[in-house]
Amino acid sequence: MGEYHPELKPTTVQQYRFLYDYYLKGFIGKIKLKNLLPYHIQKVYNNLVEKKMKQGTVNNVRKMIRTLLNEAVRRGMLSADDNPYPKVKAPSNLPVKQQRSFTEEQRDQFLQYAGKSLYANLYKLLLYTGMRVGEALALMICDVDWDNHVLHVTKNLQKTTQGMFYIETPKTRESIRDIYLVPEAEEAFKSQLELRKIIVEPIQEDIKGEFENLLFVNTKGKPVNVGSVRQSINRIVAKIRADGNDCPDIWLHAMRHGYVSIAVARGVPLEVVQANVGHTSIETTMRYLELQPDYIRKQSMKISDLYQTEKADNKSNE
Repeated sequence: MGEYHPELKPTTVQQYRFLYDYYLKGFIGKIKLKNLLPYHIQKVYNNLVEKKMKQGTVNNVRKMIRTLLNEAVRRGMLSADDNPYPKVKAPSNLPVKQQRSFTEEQRDQFLQYAGKSLYANLYKLLLYTGMRVGEALALMICDVDWDNHVLHVTKNLQKTTQGMFYIETPKTRESIRDIYLVPEAEEAFKSQLELRKIIVEPIQEDIKGEFENLLFVNTKGKPVNVGSVRQSINRIVAKIRADGNDCPDIWLHAMRHGYVSIAVARGVPLEVVQANVGHTSIETTMRYLELQPDYIRKQSMKISDLYQTEKADNKSNE
């Protein structure tokens, strides 16, 4: 971990340490590499299944084990033949994957209920651009090219375990990108500029340093805590359901899934969606894609239309 540290972002190091401390240390932490068996890794997997961990957590733990052991092989500390990772079957009987997307109607309903929430403009920008929340919270008021309607995504807002905010580069090289602002997203940005002006003007003298030009701020003009945003989302979803409306679970990363699914259903080419969300590969974008039943039905009807057209052409040629 110490030797890898200089090559990784602080948030990645935090994630690795969390995964190791909570899911690996107690099972394989004291076992020497030469004594590590598939059985030991299987115990890690069994623990994840017993705790009903989500698929994403299981995948992250498996990825970490694979990375650790492959690095041991690369350094000559373990032979490739003795690497137990490939000999262990992936865990099954995991909880059914939770719906991560939603329809256009559900998106619009959520935004309507968000109303005058402090984070309403943030939600709208996320839902109409597919940005990561850290990228959106790191936006500065100068990050828009208004002449070309383009948003420059170049930063990511993070917080240390001690509660200190800092700005780093986005997740991957592809994450540094320009996003064309559709009218709804541009409206959200402009609306947030007005809200920010109301919040910041009375306390401008108290806001100095690298965060003084942040677009999204809390009521004290400081960087926004993601935890506060999550709590706000939960309150909005609860209100929607309390009024008797159907509403799936919505959380921040699900907004990226929703953007991808809705954009593809609208006919936006997958490679354009990939560029907008900043994915390294189109395969990752496809994993975000959850086609809605209505879209599948409409696309399937096109197959029937093709058959009918072909039959008509054949009949006219007889």
